[in-house]
Amino acid sequence: MGNNRSPGLDGITASFLKFYWEIIKIDVICVILYFLTTNSMCTSWKDTLVVLLPKTVNGCVPAKFIPISLCQSFYKVIDKILINRSTPVLSHIVSKE
Repeated sequence: MGNNRSPGLDGITASFLKFYWEIIKIDVICVILYFLTTNSMCTSWKDTLVVLLPKTVNGCVPAKFIPISLCQSFYKVIDKILINRSTPVLSHIVSKE
């Protein structure tokens, strides 16, 4: 996760998590372990704000904008964990075609 990349609605960036890790690590780990053992997460973690940023000065059609998804920070962390865990397995169960 990039340090100061787009924060979600919660306003938390990866740099915040890294800077305060010694203070918040037990709580963050407990929340992630809860998700991994129960397969349920707080519904607000799934809230995402999609922002359209103009590619040009006078964007007037959708093709002139780039969508940016601002996801909640815990959702990003869990997403990263799931991707890192599944990547080695996916190449064995899904063909390149």
